[in-house]
Amino acid sequence: MRKQNGNALFLILIAVALFAALSYAITNSSRGGGSIDKEQAEIYAAQILNTVSDYQQRILRLKTIGSYEYILFNDSSANASGTCHLGNTDITPCNTIGIFSNESGLSPQNFSSMVTSASYSYALYDGQIRVGGSEIGTNLPDFYFWLRPINESICQSLNKRIHGSSVIGSASLAGDNNGFSGWRYSWDTKSYTLAQNTHQGDDFSIENGCVDYNGSGSYAFFIF
Repeated sequence: MRKQNGNALFLILIAVALFAALSYAITNSSRGGGSIDKEQAEIYAAQILNTVSDYQQRILRLKTIGSYEYILFNDSSANASGTCHLGNTDITPCNTIGIFSNESGLSPQNFSSMVTSASYSYALYDGQIRVGGSEIGTNLPDFYFWLRPINESICQSLNKRIHGSSVIGSASLAGDNNGFSGWRYSWDTKSYTLAQNTHQGDDFSIENGCVDYNGSGSYAFFIF
């Protein structure tokens, strides 16, 4: 009789443990942007870097072969009377084209499985940046890719690939009192909006990679 009671108690404990594990799995799967395993993070990191490489190669091709002066982050057709944006300066006429135009042949990427918010955005920015307080190149605006907010595990995998370390850097608004020119950006593939930001640049702790933006736990990937 005691042996039967012991077996029953053991089965009950197993059932409780299985129920707890199942509840934990369901809870985690229902959280938007929850943690993902290392292998999946590596796959997503590779997809992001491949996408950026495609953008970089297409921009170079459009500029060298197509003789376009400015590549917009939208699907606009070639426009010899378009407008180039250089910090606060607008240059018209300017030969422009969208990176997702028919001539380019690229389509917007869907990063929804790699981010922590349905309202994420990714962009080709034209803005002035610094790394550790120092200018990158000249004091002219820089052209770079930006994706935010990204999953922390993917953020670590990206930095591991780029820097050999999964440590996540930091980024902060530099402010308009730090000698930055105004900046422009083409962003949000959902609306293709071109806007001018009121803050005047960003200061990153690392050169290219994934950062914790303003210490808010909102991880952003950038590369120029």
